[in-house]
Amino acid sequence: MNDLTLIGNIGADAEIHKFDEGRFAIRFPLAITENWRDAQGQKQSKTEWFRCVRYTKSDAIANYIKKGMKLCVKGKASAEAYINKENQAVATAVCLVSEIHFIETIKPNNEG
Repeated sequence: MNDLTLIGNIGADAEIHKFDEGRFAIRFPLAITENWRDAQGQKQSKTEWFRCVRYTKSDAIANYIKKGMKLCVKGKASAEAYINKENQAVATAVCLVSEIHFIETIKPNNEG
């Protein structure tokens, strides 16, 4: 079974890619931060970044995916490969998003 559920903060506004056949890929980075106390009682944290992609017939939801928001995404784990600046092949983990749940939104600056 390949089910992935992530809760974290969006690292950048969603980017939209439109395919010729009218479908869209909505891409955004999601930061998942784990907090704990070490053996000495000191607070520690570690952040992992996930590339999220939602393939869809409408790009409307991308207007609501903004940097700093907290989201819960559900989907499948996958991988993408690309060639970096040093001309080396690089593979990265990706969440192929099937569901997006908004946990927290960002208030405009004038709403204190």
